[in-house]
Amino acid sequence: MGTRGDNSLHVMVIAASSQRRSSLAAMAATVAEVRVTTSPGISLDRIFHVAPELIVVDVDGPALSSAAIQLSQALPEGTGLIVLADNPEPGWVLAVLRARANAVLSREIIQEELRLAISAAEAGLVLLHPSITQYLGQDFTRNQASSIPVESLTAREREVLSLVREGLGNKDIAGRMSISEHTVKFHISSILGKLGAGSRTEAVSQGIRKGFITI
Repeated sequence: MGTRGDNSLHVMVIAASSQRRSSLAAMAATVAEVRVTTSPGISLDRIFHVAPELIVVDVDGPALSSAAIQLSQALPEGTGLIVLADNPEPGWVLAVLRARANAVLSREIIQEELRLAISAAEAGLVLLHPSITQYLGQDFTRNQASSIPVESLTAREREVLSLVREGLGNKDIAGRMSISEHTVKFHISSILGKLGAGSRTEAVSQGIRKGFITI
């Protein structure tokens, strides 16, 4: 891919270890249309200043575990989040997912897995490493997910969902709203997360049922 001006996806890699930052940045840079910046720690001031569209956080200890949840809750609208962690507790994983993270993967991530995570985030999907899904357990996940309250959609998200209901694709939505396709994808990701929907069709159905959009 390479950088193509405004069409490139801006990814920020956050890792305490300089070696980890270099390694993860190198992997992310191999994905087409991606440009990468790095940071040794979580700083909302820096994040707001740099304005990345997607953040990769390497959780290497308890301090970053808590910070990752706080970060996901405070991220600017439309910013995606991929979290890397070793053997995370089920409750922590669910807390991160409730805060609309796009992926929770092992810190032993390989280049192809990171590429898939970035693609999933752009498509509005949630990606979990197989070992994490097994660790959570299907029954635990299902029961906990059913108790997650539905968050209200922002005015922008409601507008996007209304256009999805009309059958418009991301490119057409971007043109109608005068925003980038990346921004549309992350709006859709946020909508799916808030509504607990697994697809655009289900999101529309939930949006109508909950009064976020009208027929």
